[in-house]
Amino acid sequence: MKLRLVLIVGLGLTAAAAWAQEEPAAAPALFKSFAPKSGQPVEIHSDHLEIELEKRRVLFTGHVVAQQADRVIYADQVEVFYNEAGELLRLKARGNVKMTGEGALATGEELELDNTQGRLTLRGDPRVIQARQIIRGKEMVFLVKENRLEITEPRIEWLPAETPNGSKR
Repeated sequence: MKLRLVLIVGLGLTAAAAWAQEEPAAAPALFKSFAPKSGQPVEIHSDHLEIELEKRRVLFTGHVVAQQADRVIYADQVEVFYNEAGELLRLKARGNVKMTGEGALATGEELELDNTQGRLTLRGDPRVIQARQIIRGKEMVFLVKENRLEITEPRIEWLPAETPNGSKR
């Protein structure tokens, strides 16, 4: 039986807290769909839930799905740390990580969101696919407040456009 936990404003884990403090004006195209959206609840489903109240830590394990509006994170486990007010400080997804939203897909082995630094990091053979573009690297870091994406050892691929009859140009 799967556990279902709906994190709402009353618990302090709103979309603004879960995805950063404020929405940047124009995020790079590949991460724009993962920019923060305020006022939306976060819902997390998993096979198991462990809460350490004194450490302000929540660990979701087994088939984890964390969703906020159209943004979804899939992982083997998601660990959340929060402050006394219940606001999310850090979220770390591990194992078979996939993040989707607005026509984009990001994959890797580890995703870390650090709200105190305004940083989203994707590690473990990270890849982002959006439209006809695929970006790979050793590590991808999106700095939310600076609206900047940094990629270590980048490899970029543009897929050919298809013609109306289905053939490639």
